[in-house]
Amino acid sequence: MGALLIREVRSEADIEAFLVIRAAVDPANPMTREAWDAERDTAGRLDLLGCVGQDAVGCAFAERMYGDPSSSIGWISIRAEHRRQGFGTALLRRVAEHVSGFGGSLLFAGTTSTALDMLAFLAHHGFEEVGRMQDVELVLAGADTVVALPEGIVIMPLSADLDAGAHAVALEADADVPVATPIGTGDLTRWRERNLNALAERELSFAALAGDEVVGFAIAGRCVPGVVEHYMTGVKRAWRGRGVARALKGAQITAAREAGHERLRTQNDLANAPMRAINERLGYRPRLEWVQFKGPLVSAKQHGKPKRSG
Repeated sequence: MGALLIREVRSEADIEAFLVIRAAVDPANPMTREAWDAERDTAGRLDLLGCVGQDAVGCAFAERMYGDPSSSIGWISIRAEHRRQGFGTALLRRVAEHVSGFGGSLLFAGTTSTALDMLAFLAHHGFEEVGRMQDVELVLAGADTVVALPEGIVIMPLSADLDAGAHAVALEADADVPVATPIGTGDLTRWRERNLNALAERELSFAALAGDEVVGFAIAGRCVPGVVEHYMTGVKRAWRGRGVARALKGAQITAAREAGHERLRTQNDLANAPMRAINERLGYRPRLEWVQFKGPLVSAKQHGKPKRSG
């Protein structure tokens, strides 16, 4: 094949090609146009398309970890057809160059445990496994939605006037999530940007109140058609172990089924035993496993620079 030309995704045709490649290379985890639109303004975001002549053969993106404007970690994703021809390596060099340009010092990436070619690719470029996440799914038809409320707890829709209380919960909950790189909660505005983006569904998100105090919250948003994804479930430390998280998820299951959705999905680190146990009791079943990696910034000098456009 000819030389690879890497350019930024800008036109409608570019976006379509980007999404087609992702769906072709990873059909179990396609990116919707709605998701691309919601993520395109994430801090540090760069979307790339790799072409040989008129044919798109690969795509990639990079952004600051968790969309945190202050993060020095670059979250990257690479998809390439016609493997072992250097296309993935060229895209990796380009996103590493971008991350270095915004002051980044490290790359994070993820792939499924069955994507053997991608696992080998990341290992070849010096990436090391730092964690695993279980992706589980609940079929809503026939799901048990009868969940007892803990004494003294009321479950309410997460309206905007409860956001400040939910943010206070997140300051405790985010710090305790066993992830490979800590989650920076940030202020209320930053928290809203990360958790209540354009895909979030207020009608499928709830808060748990003890009197006037928000002691827990659960946020969900659109995924692929017919599927809703749990974004985050958090409970204040003093209220854990009482069934608050389970009650919040039960409310989400009921609301999602009544709204006509088919399935609910969520991802949890394998180390997060309490939340995984709650999901299992509610009927969630494993769908796949994600492997998380960290790696060095790849120097373009190591391999020569790809051609660039735009």
